[in-house]
Amino acid sequence: MFTDLNNIIEIDLSQFDFSHITTMKNMFNGCTSLKNIIFGNINTSKVENMFFTFCNCIELTSIDLSKFDTHSVKTFERTFSHVEKIKSIDASSFKATNAITLFDMFAYCSELISIKLSNFDTSKVECMQGVFYQSYNIKYLDLGLFDDTKVNNIFFFLQNILNYCI
Repeated sequence: MFTDLNNIIEIDLSQFDFSHITTMKNMFNGCTSLKNIIFGNINTSKVENMFFTFCNCIELTSIDLSKFDTHSVKTFERTFSHVEKIKSIDASSFKATNAITLFDMFAYCSELISIKLSNFDTSKVECMQGVFYQSYNIKYLDLGLFDDTKVNNIFFFLQNILNYCI
């Protein structure tokens, strides 16, 4: 929808009806100047795909995800990958009860310090490869309900974080 809009700094979607949307794939991917997204009272209950949703939004510094309903999402692949300026992501409202892949979900978030995923039920997830890959500055990580019993690919899941933790 907004893919590669390089000059957009802010997007106000507070009046946009998301209630029938099933995919947010690439929605903001490549919006390299985007600093703020206003979602308002967003209804994402039917969204099944968040592949590359905020990927490459390198100037994004904050995002309000508190109204997101992610219980239907099957893929979070690279959802926040390369969101380089953001320092904190509160995705405690996210539920992953139907998610199968988290591949590179928070990879290359170079300034990310804090992630809250306290209600993120990963019991159906099969791929966690690179979830936090190259996100070296994470100091606070609330994994809450993370369950890796079905995971068959966890390569690089926490490798880079554990290498730099004191």
